[in-house]
Amino acid sequence: MDKKNKLKKIDFVFLIVITFFYACLSFYRLGSFSNPNTFVTDTDVLFMLDEVQEISKIRYFTGHKIENVKVSISTDGKSYTYLEPIRDVFVFSWNDMRVEKQVKYIRLEIEKESYIGEIALYDSYDEMISLQTKNKQFQKLIDEQNTIPKEISYFNSTYFDEVYFARTAYEYANGLRAYEWVHPPLGKLLISFPIFLFQMAPFYYRLMGNIAGILMIPILYIFAKRMFQKTKYAVLASLFIAMDGFHFAHTRMATVDSFLVLFVLLSFLFMYEYFLLKDASFLSKIIRLFCSSLFMSLAICVKWTGCFAAFALAILFFIHFFRNYLQNKQVKVEGKKILGFCILFFVFLPIFLYIAFYLCFPNMEYYQTRNIKEIFEITSHMYDYHSTLKEDHPFYSSFYTWPFMLKPVWYYVKVIGVTKSTISGFGNPILWWFSTISLVYLFYKCFKKDKNALFLFIIYLCMFLPYFRINRGMFLYHYFPLLPFTFLSLVYLIVAITEKVKNNYFYFFVLVLACFFFFYFFPVVSGVKIGVEDLEQRKWISSWHF
Repeated sequence: MDKKNKLKKIDFVFLIVITFFYACLSFYRLGSFSNPNTFVTDTDVLFMLDEVQEISKIRYFTGHKIENVKVSISTDGKSYTYLEPIRDVFVFSWNDMRVEKQVKYIRLEIEKESYIGEIALYDSYDEMISLQTKNKQFQKLIDEQNTIPKEISYFNSTYFDEVYFARTAYEYANGLRAYEWVHPPLGKLLISFPIFLFQMAPFYYRLMGNIAGILMIPILYIFAKRMFQKTKYAVLASLFIAMDGFHFAHTRMATVDSFLVLFVLLSFLFMYEYFLLKDASFLSKIIRLFCSSLFMSLAICVKWTGCFAAFALAILFFIHFFRNYLQNKQVKVEGKKILGFCILFFVFLPIFLYIAFYLCFPNMEYYQTRNIKEIFEITSHMYDYHSTLKEDHPFYSSFYTWPFMLKPVWYYVKVIGVTKSTISGFGNPILWWFSTISLVYLFYKCFKKDKNALFLFIIYLCMFLPYFRINRGMFLYHYFPLLPFTFLSLVYLIVAITEKVKNNYFYFFVLVLACFFFFYFFPVVSGVKIGVEDLEQRKWISSWHF
């Protein structure tokens, strides 16, 4: 590997500083550290107040399942009035039930397969009423009153697909039958580690995804330094991903996509490093290839779309193999060894790991994966599910609209008076649109036989064009694995312009714009409260939802 590709002391300074400041920002209001962790199920619960009082609302916390809970109130303990039942609400979330009635007795009929973790009553002044019970089983409903939030929000409750992934991670951590089965288990297992070590609270089930998002920054820095050989371009690449709102919003949520993107990025980084090893030892080459195959395998064990990355890696490897081994008789013996190890690494390793993760945790709600046959069956059902998914969704978008960010996915919203708290899968427009333009230049440079252009363009084609054949409903977040490479393609364009004009004007122009629009759209992706009118001004396109 050339000395220009290696990191210097100044690189470590920039890498650490950028990563540190992004990490501080990403941990800001990531989630609460505590939520109820004791639950009641399959029982009738009765609470009695000291006197008849006007009750404005009932606040309650749901567990990992919520089928049906009947709620009734009474003033005399004989005649009860049923309120709206608790059903069709998010798991692991706080909810309010409006009452606005005189109450002395409140009864909960918690059916089997429903879990309630905590309950609180509020008087007409919206002050919490103290509840007591002598029954130890019922005590679980009022034993964690300190966790009851003043305001229900994303900060203390699940939102969007966390209802699937965070729930399943909780079930993995507690040895329960796992609910989500339409993706391989690795991503949920990673989410489950902090839950197992600490507790089921938003900060902990979002922790691993956020760490994955943070790690992408130094990895992209290293990638850009290897590719463009200058510190200033590595700084630019890492700042691009740090200042992208989509990356910020999606990695702070308990879904598995953060791990997919991280592993895909690492797999290509190690393959690129392998390409740079011309006169290195055979062992150095094998180590890079093994690491590339390992992270490719892990990506597939998170989501099947990791197979798109595997296809790109195969094409890139064989192009390099043909150039360096088949055309050079002196290194033919080494080439045969390399090919043999690659068959072992890139064919057998992913199959082994895919099976192993299922065998380690075979207990699922709808399927069992105790042997190869059952793993094959669930894999077949997963394919049927994804290939036939036709349910309508307001945020479906066609794959060819993704590079232009025409339809973000709206993850969360809460209106509080004249302010709104919202989280949308919304990228930095400057970075997304300029990156899309840079792809045209990348395509042009492929005809000039530029190796970096060819490397990036093959990755983009292999990970983007397969969606042309997918008929199920798709979302903008399916574009997430391509983002690091579109940002590298933008840096590639900036390098060409900067080196051509012999100044840094365009470099700083894009950097300043990207920084400005990251903070301008920060309320769109962070859940920070902002005036409704101010938010509306940021909707440049009618299909932008936030």
